[in-house]
Amino acid sequence: AAVVQQQVRERLGIRERLRENDVQALQLLSKSLVAELRYEIFQPHLLSHALFRLWNSIDYHTVKRLCGSTIDQSFLVMNEELFIASSTTGRAYYLIEGTLEYAKKLLDVPDQGSSHVEPGC
Repeated sequence: AAVVQQQVRERLGIRERLRENDVQALQLLSKSLVAELRYEIFQPHLLSHALFRLWNSIDYHTVKRLCGSTIDQSFLVMNEELFIASSTTGRAYYLIEGTLEYAKKLLDVPDQGSSHVEPGC
């Protein structure tokens, strides 16, 4: 119970980031204009990766469509889980700020170590 209370206190103190769905005016824009806007938002992050730089130079329109329909943002607070051990996901994650720690924490198994991930990975 103490751990639950501590996490609630920590998260109540965190200022929420504005999300795309919170901006009602964006719902009024055409899909093509939203795609252009999302491309401008995500482009600096995507183009920091060599694969996306190459893809963008070959086919800008496909990368623009990717930004418009596929990419989403997730904001995590410290010690929040992105995914759970032994679960699967149909997504790829690209870290643009902060650090991530992969840690295996299986029941009844001693600490199995962890790996740190830096932005751009």
